[in-house]
Order: sequence, then C-alpha cells, then structure tokens
Amino acid sequence: MPIASFLPATVDYARFLPEILLTLAGTMIMFLEALRPEGKKSNAGVFAIVALVMALPAALMATPGPAFQGMLVVDGMATFFRTLVIVCIQLVLFIMIGFKNHEIYLNHVNNLKNV
Repeated sequence: MPIASFLPATVDYARFLPEILLTLAGTMIMFLEALRPEGKKSNAGVFAIVALVMALPAALMATPGPAFQGMLVVDGMATFFRTLVIVCIQLVLFIMIGFKNHEIYLNHVNNLKNV
C-alpha cells in the first residue's frame, strides 16, 4: 500500500483549522511571554482575542464530514460547540482585560492617595 494513502487530505486540515490556529496562537503566546522582560506590559490578551476572531470563521465554515480517517467528525453539533467555546473564551478575555485595566487604575488611585 502506498504511503500517500495514509497522508491527510487538504480538506482534513481545513476541518481541523480552528484547533490548529488556536494551538499555534497559544504556543506563540507562551513563547513570547517567556521572552518578555519583567515589568513590561503584556499584550497576550489582545493576541489571544485576535487568534479567537480568526478561529471563529474557520469553525463556522468547516465543511461537515470525517477527517483524519474518521478520527475527527465535523457536524452541526461539533460546529455549535466549537463556536460556543470560542465565543465564551472571547467574553472571558474581554472581562479579564477590562478587569486588569480597572485594577491598574485602582492601584494608581491608591498610590496617589498615599502621596
């Protein structure tokens, strides 16, 4: 049997694209955070939101069917839960970034009161 019959087709990667994008983005965020100097402001939340915004259309436009010789199946339920998870994570990141900015503001106000 030729080896080409075991290699995934392009449509398999297209069906798995949201997971690929989010894995690459998460790895990139961890790598960049490790290289970031201490005390410097992190933009990891913004980068994560951008990655999630890129993954959302990929999840919605995935064609239904099996991928990777039936190990992954994309159907309506998979698309719904992929979308649900991506949107929930985006909402959590928006809240986290807003809370972090509010916390920085409160620290600044408290420092001004102590002066």
